[in-house]
Amino acid sequence: MKLPILAALIFAVAAFSPRASVLAQEPAEADEKAQTRDSLVAGAAQVPPIDVVVDRFRLVGDPEALTEIPGSAHVIGPEELAADKRLFDDVHAILRQVPGVNVQEEDAYGLRPNIGIRGTGSARSSKIALLEDGVLIAPAPYSAPEAYYFPVAGRMEAIEVRKGSSQIKYGPNTIGGVVNLISSPVPEDFSWAAALEGGEDRTGKVRVKAGDAYENLGWLAETYQIRTDGFKRLDGGGDTGFEIGDYLVKLR
Repeated sequence: MKLPILAALIFAVAAFSPRASVLAQEPAEADEKAQTRDSLVAGAAQVPPIDVVVDRFRLVGDPEALTEIPGSAHVIGPEELAADKRLFDDVHAILRQVPGVNVQEEDAYGLRPNIGIRGTGSARSSKIALLEDGVLIAPAPYSAPEAYYFPVAGRMEAIEVRKGSSQIKYGPNTIGGVVNLISSPVPEDFSWAAALEGGEDRTGKVRVKAGDAYENLGWLAETYQIRTDGFKRLDGGGDTGFEIGDYLVKLR
């Protein structure tokens, strides 16, 4: 008879001991933690993603925020370029409207630009940095920065000018500043455009571009062709004309 009574006493002591109560609470706490974790995961899944887009092609960023950037900057947008057709091919004529920029004509067509900013020398634009879509144009910008090559200004969508030596982060030879040419962007949907123009001195221009964008790929192909016989004939014979074919392919 003593053994059943002793077993009952041992069971009662174990049931009311702190360790037994902790062990009894552990399953309930585990279930509560699991429910809390599941609710947090479900809540996090409902938070919309935040898209951060950085335009690597521009020096100014948002053209509407010009007053918020350090230094002096000027943006010539597509509306300004299209407002006067005479500006559309000659980069000298385009940049004349920017305060602090001085140009020196050489061939009357802007094929060999001589651009200076804030009093720097304009010979072959060697004292400023020339970029297209944020990339240095000169084949050897550190050793030979002179602009013996220059893209056709007629296929550009916008031009940015940042003045002052504080623009040193954009490359070498930024004593005067930086000129960045913005080419046609990759469209969000399929689109194409074509333009044909003609004028005196047997001048002709053809511009064709097309592009499209998919979920993980975007592309753009563009060509700009221009030719002319020039505005005068040389004494020894021949004209002062030229023919240029400019091609652009972009992948995104």
